[in-house]
Amino acid sequence: MVWVAEVHRDKSMPLDQVHVALYSYFPQVAPGDPRPYVWRLLDENTILVGSRLRPTANTAREVVARRGMTYDFRATIKRARNVRGTYTRPDGTRRNRTPRAVEMKDHDEIKRWATQFAEKRGGDIRYIRVENMCLYRPKHGVALPICTLVGKVFVRDPDAFDQFLASGGPGTGKAYGLGMWYLPEIMGEVHRAAA
Repeated sequence: MVWVAEVHRDKSMPLDQVHVALYSYFPQVAPGDPRPYVWRLLDENTILVGSRLRPTANTAREVVARRGMTYDFRATIKRARNVRGTYTRPDGTRRNRTPRAVEMKDHDEIKRWATQFAEKRGGDIRYIRVENMCLYRPKHGVALPICTLVGKVFVRDPDAFDQFLASGGPGTGKAYGLGMWYLPEIMGEVHRAAA
C-alpha cells in the first residue's frame, strides 16, 4: 500500500528546499528520522508525494498496484550509478573504496540498470524508453545529470513493488524530486480527484 497526495507548490521556494517543506505533511516523523517520502513535480504548481505513511494532506489517497497488472510509468531519475572499487594498502590488504557516482550516457546501460532495479523490487519492465537526457540545475552550482524513463511495468510482487513506489526508483537526487515512479492509471486518480 502506498499513500499519494497532491500538494500545492509555493513557487517562491527553491526546488532544492521543497523536500524540507514536505516534512510538514508527516508530523509522525521525528526530527532526524530518514525522509519517509518521495516526490515529483506534476506541473509548476503541483507536487505529488508518495509514502508508506499517510500524509496529512486533504488529497491523500491509498493506491495499490495489483498483482498481474501492467501499468504505464514515468520517472525522472539521476542517471548516475554508484561504483565501488577496491584498492590495495601498502601492507597488502585490500579495502573497499568509498562509492563514487559515475554518469551514465548510454541509453542501453540506463535501460538495463532500471530494468534490473525494478526486477529486484517486484516489477518486470516490459517496455522502456529513455528521454530528455540533460543536466538539471536546481540550485546555482549544482548540476545533476538526469533523464526521463517512460514505459510499461508488470507487477509480479505487489508488496515489494509498493515499497518500491513509496521509496523511489534507481538513482540519487530524491531531495530534488527525482526517482519517484508515476503510474497514471492508479496515481492519476489522485490528480483527477483533486481537480
